[in-house]
Amino acid sequence: MSILPIPSAREVLRRLIRFGFRIVNYKGSHVKLFNSVSGRRTEVPMHPGDLGRKLTGKILKQAGIKIGDFLKL
Repeated sequence: MSILPIPSAREVLRRLIRFGFRIVNYKGSHVKLFNSVSGRRTEVPMHPGDLGRKLTGKILKQAGIKIGDFLKL
């Protein structure tokens, strides 16, 4: 069983912004984010419903954020 919850796209976006990511572009239903400190980029699909554990894990990996740190925020 994974400790990663199944968050909504808005929740992931909100937490990434708290980690220092900035929205740089909207394209369709996807939001592109960039962190100028770490130089990392990621993209969050803003579809209705939840993202799923696998996709959330991939987004966090691109962002360079550990699951434990993500859950603390």
